[in-house]
Amino acid sequence: MEDNEEKEHVVCTPPDLINAAKDASDSLILAKSRDRYERTYREFEDWRNKEQATSYSERTVLAYLKFMVEHKKSKPTSLWAYYSMIKTMLKLNQKIDIGTYAQVTAFLKRQGEGYEPVKARVFEEEEMKKFILEAPDNEWLVVKVCIVFMNTN
Repeated sequence: MEDNEEKEHVVCTPPDLINAAKDASDSLILAKSRDRYERTYREFEDWRNKEQATSYSERTVLAYLKFMVEHKKSKPTSLWAYYSMIKTMLKLNQKIDIGTYAQVTAFLKRQGEGYEPVKARVFEEEEMKKFILEAPDNEWLVVKVCIVFMNTN
């Protein structure tokens, strides 16, 4: 081999290793979450392109999160989830770590101040008894049986 060919051969990663690395990279996000991560990342990229942002700077990420609050009416817990998904996808796709963006983290924390999450209503024992006695069996029998089994200690 000539010198250039030999250097090129040493520098290049063999196709098998490239495929193995891609498989490993693809497995970093759980399969059941992958669609959600990709959709969130695509929405961020679409917004970035629409706004003609050419970088992934702290200002760009901060502006996107502000957009999500103002236009999408995202709750603080959702903002953290979007941020986390975008952060993961940027690390994988662009090799950029937005986890170091202090203003972004401060913004997310500020959004959560005073936020009271809505708690799911829990049936009281009397309400469950009433449901079991009054709800029609043809529609609710399976649910009634589950309630009885769950409350048998």
